[in-house]
Amino acid sequence: MAQQWQLRPQLAPTVQDSRLWQRSICAVLEATAHVYRLLTAVRRRVHRDRALPHWPHWPSDLALRGVTLLADHLASAGAPAPPDLARCLIGTGALFPHQEAVAQTAGSCLFAAPTGSGKTEAALLWAARQRQDGQHPRLLYILPFQASLNAMHARLDASFPGQVALQHGHSLHALYRRYLERDDTPQRAAATARQVQALARLGLYQIRVLSPYQLLKAFVRAKGYEAVVTEMANALLVVDEVHQYEPARAALVAGMVSHLQQTYGTRTCIMSATLPTRLVSALQAVIPGLPDPIRARVNRHRHRLILRSGDLLADHVLAEIAAGVRAGHRVLVCCNAVRRIQAVAGQLRHFLAGAATVLVLHSRFNPRDRLPVEHTALQLPPGTPAVLVATQVVEVSLDLDFDLLYTDPAPLEALIQRFGRVNRPGKGRGIRPPAPVYAPCAVSALSCRPGATGAGVAGRGRRAGVGRRPLFAVA
Repeated sequence: MAQQWQLRPQLAPTVQDSRLWQRSICAVLEATAHVYRLLTAVRRRVHRDRALPHWPHWPSDLALRGVTLLADHLASAGAPAPPDLARCLIGTGALFPHQEAVAQTAGSCLFAAPTGSGKTEAALLWAARQRQDGQHPRLLYILPFQASLNAMHARLDASFPGQVALQHGHSLHALYRRYLERDDTPQRAAATARQVQALARLGLYQIRVLSPYQLLKAFVRAKGYEAVVTEMANALLVVDEVHQYEPARAALVAGMVSHLQQTYGTRTCIMSATLPTRLVSALQAVIPGLPDPIRARVNRHRHRLILRSGDLLADHVLAEIAAGVRAGHRVLVCCNAVRRIQAVAGQLRHFLAGAATVLVLHSRFNPRDRLPVEHTALQLPPGTPAVLVATQVVEVSLDLDFDLLYTDPAPLEALIQRFGRVNRPGKGRGIRPPAPVYAPCAVSALSCRPGATGAGVAGRGRRAGVGRRPLFAVA
């Protein structure tokens, strides 16, 4: 034994002082017993007060474990003070009537407003109004597509720096690209992206932009689901672009919202540029207490519809697009199929012969190639000759402003979203006159008369207009 102390003499004073070890062990045991007594008291309180006004049916075991995990995560991450949601992107300008109505709504809300009319700002004002009650600390902003999630995160992070989290399947790569664009080294950008994502998983940020699947996984009891459910309790949910979900996924989202409102006291703001009556009825049937929608009335004409004949791949249409680009316009071309995008982009490169940039964007891009295209399209200044050929990924939550749009036929709600990428207000260019909207239609096999097959009518299981169909052009 003496030889062992000689080999490691630095341990001898600690090991020999048995009283110090006894005091340390007793302190740990006493602290553990104190924590156990506190948790037992919390458990009894939850069992006794099962009829709490905000969590009426929250299971006590789930509440106990969720609060414990969330408290541990927030203490480890160093939770900051909640941001001021009223300081949003509106500035000092006057509000639209629908923004004022949404901002004064107490409780859940359902509203529809055209693209570019301030839906995001209205949602933030609604959240600020709910926080006046002092019981809704978190804001969860839900969107269906990764492109719209990335754009919304960048938009909110500009107003609330360092207080907004991004969570979806490829959020780590999106954050890495964003930090890399800030002139960080690749090593530093990767370390910062991993740190921010880890803090988001710990529940540090009180504003989170995420896909609905980040919340739905809690209902199948994925690892750590108790903390996720606890974060959703008394939270504020903003479900944007609700019309974009397929019926099965829309049912999952509506069922989740209904369960969270009835069980965990959440409040929900559901909004979109297009809210069909059938969708409103379905949502109100699933979500109890959902009020009638607030519909915006914006007295401004942004587009002027003109019918023409032709096809998107016709030579005279491609020449017209190229002429618009050479005139200094930013042109958006929307197709319903990736193969058509590839064909149109190839033909436009031939017609332009390097005179302008031709960008291509669709869902088959990996994040490494997709994010630079999105960033370039969002940063196009007025008067820049460029053309973006894209699928319906540009329809939602991308703050794009183009001067001309050519599009394949699609369902009416999709066309409205595409038209919203043209002549958007609030882009620093003042109020512009109504832009002409060209609607060329193929003369053969299809006509432009109301009710004609394929003229914006959805087929079974697919969008209308895939292939050689009538096209619409918006300027």
